[in-house]
Amino acid sequence: MSTQKTFIASIIIINLLLFSCGSSKQTVYPVTSYDQAKQSISTVYDADNKLGYTITKDNSHLYVTVNTQDKVTQLKMIRNGVTIFFDNEGEKNKHLSVQYPIAKENQTLDIEKIKKMRENGNRQEILQKMMASLGSDIKVTENKEERIINKELNGEGISVNHKAAIEGLSYTLKVPLSYIASQSDSKSIGISIKGMKQPDGTNAGLSRVGRSSDRIKRAMAMRGGMRGNNPDINQLKELLNDIDIWIPIELK
Repeated sequence: MSTQKTFIASIIIINLLLFSCGSSKQTVYPVTSYDQAKQSISTVYDADNKLGYTITKDNSHLYVTVNTQDKVTQLKMIRNGVTIFFDNEGEKNKHLSVQYPIAKENQTLDIEKIKKMRENGNRQEILQKMMASLGSDIKVTENKEERIINKELNGEGISVNHKAAIEGLSYTLKVPLSYIASQSDSKSIGISIKGMKQPDGTNAGLSRVGRSSDRIKRAMAMRGGMRGNNPDINQLKELLNDIDIWIPIELK
């Protein structure tokens, strides 16, 4: 092959590589001022995690809303809390975060309790009762230092609004715009929801679930399962899975 042909071939390969890299880049979310008419347009749905999110702002605050109609995701949000990370350098840093509700220590997956809740009451009523018991504490973590504030009465300009309705569970966190302020054009927001722990206290891991799937199936069969009377190992895996989403943003 001549030098010229080799050079042209190299250029083509480099261009293909650049195109491939560019096409896999996550779309930057444009954070604009809140507009009721455009709210539905700005909502993004993450199908893999069955979670929708909307990010808006005003002159002084940033608003992050997460919502879901998925019952499994709702349970994880309520039991383990939603943690929002604010990274003003686009490096997926976790130096600054806000969590609500604050997850109780060592909460494990109790299939029997979930089954009884479904048998003994209206699903919407159960959800409302669970939300009413969440408390008012918010955990703010900044450079590994933690502090607890009230979700309505605090001097930091932070608040949480959550509601359960027919269309699903919705959670809106309001924080000062300074949480994401920097000279950098690369900013990102992280959404984290931890999965439930197994009854033996082990962390959520599909490999562990796979190794113990027969035991779990037998337990679910004896207890009537979680969806009708049929054991559903896939639903159990969803309960154990963590949700971690990072969203590149641009303030408009």
